[in-house]
Formats: sequence, structure tokens, C-alpha cells
Amino acid sequence: MLRNLAGEQRGAAVALRRAVHGTATYSAAHLLLSPIHNTKHYHGVSGSSTKTLRYLTTDATQQGEFADADRTQTALTTEMIPFMKKYPLPQEDAKQIVRLIASANTNLATLRNVPDMEANIRECEAQVLEVVEQSKASAGALRALAAAILQMTRSPQRFGVVARLYHIAFRRGSEDAGYSWATMVLEGLIMAPTKEWETAQVEEATKVYSQLARTGHAQSQFGMGRLVLAKLLSQTGPQRDDKQVQMAIDLWQRAGRNGYADAWYELGQLYYSGELIQEDKSRATSCFQQGARGGSALASHALGTIHLRQAKKEADGGHTAECAKLSALAARYFMQAAQKGHAASAYNVGLLYLHPDAMPTTKEGREDHKMRHGVLPDDHNAREWFAAAAARNFLPALMNYGAMLVAGRGASETDTRASDLKEARSVYERAVRLGRRMQSPPPVPLQKARPPSNAPEVAEHMVSQAEAALRTIEARLAREASATTDRLAAEPAAQRSCTVM
Repeated sequence: MLRNLAGEQRGAAVALRRAVHGTATYSAAHLLLSPIHNTKHYHGVSGSSTKTLRYLTTDATQQGEFADADRTQTALTTEMIPFMKKYPLPQEDAKQIVRLIASANTNLATLRNVPDMEANIRECEAQVLEVVEQSKASAGALRALAAAILQMTRSPQRFGVVARLYHIAFRRGSEDAGYSWATMVLEGLIMAPTKEWETAQVEEATKVYSQLARTGHAQSQFGMGRLVLAKLLSQTGPQRDDKQVQMAIDLWQRAGRNGYADAWYELGQLYYSGELIQEDKSRATSCFQQGARGGSALASHALGTIHLRQAKKEADGGHTAECAKLSALAARYFMQAAQKGHAASAYNVGLLYLHPDAMPTTKEGREDHKMRHGVLPDDHNAREWFAAAAARNFLPALMNYGAMLVAGRGASETDTRASDLKEARSVYERAVRLGRRMQSPPPVPLQKARPPSNAPEVAEHMVSQAEAALRTIEARLAREASATTDRLAAEPAAQRSCTVM
């Protein structure tokens, strides 16, 4: 099935990159819960609320270009090499490799024909491999270095260097590196000097996907499935090719069985949406369950969302026992995803623990909260989970975490009002910066979930609230500082008025 697929999908890969803003959506239900911060409701989001097919996640998250030509290679190299307790190859060798690649990339940007660009690639690879052989390192060391550079920072200036590292490691035998390189190319994360070079790179990346998929590489099987669907979605008009859709389903099922759990999540999204195949919520849930068992945070989040929606319906119908069962499952799945670093799930766990008004003091009030939300109300836990999501720059979590700090809710024994207010100031400043970026978002890479269409308006409202909160915090801190100054000034006078006996 895959033998002729690469050639068939090259056009689809290019079309997919050109149609980022106009393709279809696969979206699980959204969690709709109200935070404490203000009159508006902010929503927890599903794993994908995107208007585009998303390629497999890589370490790269934003579209970028080469570093400015006038920056020195030494400075760039110093910035790129992260501190590690144990480097995959000697640190000086790593720096030399990065310098070689950065220099080659700068030269590549000036070239205009494909043969010269290919010669640039070969020459750079030979130079890098000479350093690798001297240090007696492996292809895995180059891949580890690439991952470490991206882990340290997601600056787009690093993508060209990282892509070369992955490409060289792949040519030295690392399949995972080949997958990462191909994904970066197909997501448009690597700057191409000319259209001809872009086309050549897309063709090679598609061949790599196909080659790896035939060997049973799970992520590449998943990537090929995306290309198949991208071909359908890039066509003009609502055309449905059941054979092509089934091919994508088969590829995703293989990827899931071969260990890539997020493939089950995407397959579940396909059945849940009913866009290219007949809607089947039961089968979608089954796919999400398989993904969650395999460790997919996205699948766990989807299950949490589905179960919480069902719990709300049962609660509205007065079926308290069934509501309690479903809400407990929802909380468990959100917790499962949150513990894997899923920011929206961490935010949702915070909302589940948080009572919307004051903490209920009666046993009945607490039990009613648990019946509806799956956990007993606990401000401290809510604050901790909001903090976890805020650490991942999830804007609604920043707002709720800041609000809890200002209100003094969920504080531990070691927290003070002054420390909470100073932390809140820092949190709201981050919220303002993030919200402003969201009001004018850059193009979104295909593996990133596209924000909802009203995201700029929501971000604008949150920025306005964060700025108002900052003014309140500054006024409080100023009053407390003034009171402290007055108190300290009064202490010597009191001591002077005492008579020594």
C-alpha cells in the first residue's frame, strides 16, 4: 500500500502547507467551566481545537528563519549549546559542529540553484562527520544534541541548525532523527532560500516518511496518514474518497499498535467529528481509551472532557449516582493528562478543585461539589494546579492563579501576603505579555493547535483584566510599604521615650 504513496502525496504535502488557514477541523468537546477571576467564562480547551491538520509533534513549535547574518557565529554557538550534566559528545566538539552548521546555513541562504545547495549540504555533512568520528560519537549523539538545543529554547533561529543535525543523524542510521527532520520540513519550520529548494526538500521529506513507515516506524506511519487526509482536505469542494480515508485509518491504527499512542487520539477525533467518515462517538471513545492506556495525554484529556459533559447531563437530570461516577472518571483522566504536562488539563484539574464562590463549610456542600466535579473542593490543590498550567504559559491559568494569589486563597503556611502579592504581580505581567502576543499571533505551525476564532478578543479582555489587577496590586504593595516605613520610623521614637531605670 505504501509503495507508491510517497510520489502520490508530494503534492498533498505542498498543498497542506499552503492551505494552513483553510482546512477542516477535528475537535473533541471543550470543557466549559467558569474560573474565579471575573464575569467572563474562560474555557479549558481540548487537545486540538485547530482549523488544520496537525503533523506529529516535534520539539519545534514556531515557524522561523535563519539567524541574522551579522550575528557572530561564536555568539550564536554559545547561545545554542545548553548546559547539560552529561553532553552526548564533548562540549567543544558540539560547539564546533554547531559553528559548522550555522556557517553552512548562512551560506545556503545566499545560494540560488539546487545543485549548489546540495553541494552545501554534502560539504557540511562531511565536516560534521569528521568531528563526530574524532570524538567517537554516534548518530544518536547528534540527535540528542539537536533535542537538547530545542529543549533549552524554542527560538526559531535554532531550527536550521537542529534540522541539519537531525538530517545528518538520519543519514547515519537514526530513524527517529529522520522522522524529526521530515516533520520539520513538512511543517514549514525550515527556511528555504528558493521555491525549488522548498519543493525538493518536501519531496525528500515525504520519501523519508514513506520509507520509515514501510519499516514499521509508528510516527512515520501516522505522518503518512496525515498526508493522505491532507490530500483530501486540500482539494476544492467537499470531496470524499472512502478508499483514501480508509488508508489513513489503517495507517493510524498501525501507528497506534506500534506504540504511538497519539495516533489513537487523532483517530478518535476523526470518528468524533464525523467529517470524513460517519460519526461514531462510541468508536471515538474506544480510540481515546486505547490512546490513554498507551500514555497519550491528548487522549486522556479528551476522555476527561467527554465524561465531564456526560456528568453534567446526568446532574441536570437528577441522576446523582451516575453523575458522581462520571465526574470521578473525568477528574481521573484530567489528572492523568495533567501529570504528563498537558497544560489545559492541569487548568481543568484546578477548576475541578476550585469552588466558584467561597469554600463550602458544610458536609453536604462539599459532597455536592464532589458529586459534580469528581473531587472534594480544595483551594490549595486548585492553586497548585493553576500554577502548574501557568508555568506552561496557559493564559486562563495565569489569570486564575493570579486571582488566587491576590485573594490569598489556597496559601500554604509559609506564604505571606507580601509574597503572594509580589508573585501575583509577576504572574499578571506574564499574562499581559502573553495576551498581547495572542492578539497578533504569528502563523501557527501545523502541529500546534490553532486558537479558537475569538482568541484575540478573549486575550484582549484578559489583558485588560490583568492590567487592572496590576494597578490594584501596585496600590496594595505601596500601602503596605508605606505602613511598614511608618512602623519602622515610629520604633526609635518609642524607644527614646522610655526611661532607663
